[in-house]
Formats: sequence, C-alpha cells, structure tokens
Amino acid sequence: MPKFFTPQKGPNAPIQWSWIELSGPDARDFLQRMSTAQLKGLNPGQGCTSCFLDAKGRIQAYFWLWCLEPNRFAFEFDAGPEVPEGSWKKSLMDFIEHHHFSEQMELKVSTVEPLWILGESPEAPPMGPGSILLINENHWICHHGSREFGESLYSVWGGREQNPQPQISFEQLEALRIQHLQPRVGAEITSETNPLEVGLRHALSDQKGCYPGQEVIERILTQGNPPRRLCKIEGPGVAPSGEGITSAVSTPTGFIALALVGRVQAKIGTQIQTGTIIEISKLD
Repeated sequence: MPKFFTPQKGPNAPIQWSWIELSGPDARDFLQRMSTAQLKGLNPGQGCTSCFLDAKGRIQAYFWLWCLEPNRFAFEFDAGPEVPEGSWKKSLMDFIEHHHFSEQMELKVSTVEPLWILGESPEAPPMGPGSILLINENHWICHHGSREFGESLYSVWGGREQNPQPQISFEQLEALRIQHLQPRVGAEITSETNPLEVGLRHALSDQKGCYPGQEVIERILTQGNPPRRLCKIEGPGVAPSGEGITSAVSTPTGFIALALVGRVQAKIGTQIQTGTIIEISKLD
C-alpha cells in the first residue's frame, strides 16, 4: 500500500518542495551550458537530477530537471528551511540571474501544492523513473525512482484529495533516507559541498562540454577521491553529534547516522565517536 507525505509551508518546514519553470527560445542552451545535465537527449516527458555549481565545484542548487516542452523546463527541488543567507530557492534563482545576460527566457514560480506518494499504487499511471506526465496546466505527476527511500517516489502537483491516508511522517522519511545513504538539502548538502562528496555522481553528466565547476569535478574523478565522503554510521546508545555528523535517527539497538568523513578515515570499520562506518557513498 502506498504512503503519502504532504510537504508543509513556512520558513521552519523541514522540506519545502518547490517548482520553478524556465522557458524561452534560449532556455535549453542556457541549461546545457550552466547545469551539470546533458540536455541534448532530454526530451519532453523526461527528467534527470542535476546541479548548478560554482567555479570551485560547490553546489549552488540541486534539483530534478524536467523537460516539459522543447524549450520549457522545470526545476523540482527542496528549497530547505530558511537560513540567514536565504533559501535554496533564492540560491537557484540568483544563480540564473547572475549568469543570464541577453538570453530570451523567463522564470515562473508555481503556486500549485505538491503531494508525495511513496510506493506503487494500482491507480498510478504507467510511467517509469525519470518521467513526467502532464495532465493539464495545474496537474502533473513526476516519477523520481527509488534511489532516495528504497521505494518508488512520485510527486503529484495539483488535482489531489486533501490529506490522503495513510500518511508517513518526516521522521519516518528521514529514517529511510539515512538507511539508503542519501543526502538532504540543509543537512549534507550545503553551499560548501562538492556533489562527489555526498554521492551525487548521478547528477553529473559525462557526455557534455564545459559547465561551471567541471574542471574541479574532472580533477577529483581523475584523482579517484574527493576530500570527504558521506558515510553511514551505526552504533549503540544515543546518536553522537559533531565530528561531521549531519543526520541521525534512533533504532531499536542504538542509532544510524550520516557523517561527512575525511577520505583517509572513510573506510568500512573505522570508528567515528561511538559508531562504526558500515557504508560509504559511491563515486560511480
């Protein structure tokens, strides 16, 4: 049976699921030059994970990039809780504004409210991971695959019933995310994070030309290891804090946590405070 999660609004909501469209004659060329995605084979109805990076290879925005029409695209992403320097929505829009000169394109922020569906439903339309189904201008469905939570994740925008049951809590989602060694905006993903440190290799296309930060990414891939690695830690008792710990949840026998660990220490079996590294994010 599928489970439902309704992202909340407000500056303190842990997940601020957002949708921004970029359209115009130059939208595809701009995204090809500035994002880490390969757009030459991205057709309407398809999507992929992608980033905007700065010149040092640090994440300025992380998102699903959906192709709605040949020159109409959408960013679907977690804007994260508000922080003094602003949200990730502001960071994404500032990046586009900073690199936008004479291109003919425009941004549009959607006010349609989303719903997450975790797991398969007999009523779900037939669609594979990385696909989007546009019902109408106020109703669409995206299939994100099972990477983040171990089960298929769908986001439904508009055209839904209020508070469908059964609901899954943010804490339950966090436990699934940590178990599957996946980063979250505001926790593992910050403006100082390199995507290779936190297992976002899937958001970096090999089959394209230059984009901001590409030289740093290629140098790390050539060397074989980023400065830090995202690791899953398991241990007894209360979850520790500090020393790179970014997320943690309790388990019946203790805790599991995620931590950014220096590459020298990032090995299976290494002790990190009261826990032991049991898994390391992949680079392939």
